[in-house]
Parts: sequence; C-alpha cells; structure tokens
Amino acid sequence: MDKLLIVDEQGDVLALHDDDLPDFGPRKIARASEVEPDENGNWTVRLTEHPVNGLFAGTVIAHGVARRETALLMERAFIQTWIMGGEIRGKETTAGL
Repeated sequence: MDKLLIVDEQGDVLALHDDDLPDFGPRKIARASEVEPDENGNWTVRLTEHPVNGLFAGTVIAHGVARRETALLMERAFIQTWIMGGEIRGKETTAGL
C-alpha cells in the first residue's frame, strides 16, 4: 500500500505507522482509531484520540462491516483523508469508503 507522508510547518513528518517507514529520527506513535468486533461478529471503526478536525474521540467511522480486512482498509482511508488532510474532507467521507 502507498505511504502518505506529510511534512508540517515545523518540519515534523506525519504518517500512518508502517514497519517499513524510513527512519526520520525519533518517533512519537499515537493510536488514532481502533477496529473492534461487535456482538454480531461485524466490525466497527472509531476514533480513539482527542478531537481531530472537528471529530471527537469515540466518533464511529464505520459499523456493521462484515470483514475485518475491509474495516481496516476503511480505517486507513479515513485517516488519510480526514486526519492527514487528503483530498476528500468532511463527514461525507465516511459514506463513500
């Protein structure tokens, strides 16, 4: 999968964690979201961190997803678009994933 790297005004690099990322120096790793099963065996994606771009911790990105692999792809796409400032922004993003 392609890696999205963003360099902010201070020169810090923002990226989704990947074991194969180049070494840019010391890392600060924080969980942005989680993918968890529900009582029906489907998967839910929700934010876990403090408010980001107008969304709050616990905001559900997707629910009732039948396959964990699909939920993980939705989680990654959402983070790349909403949190990391990809091309698609806004609440309508979740409906198109």
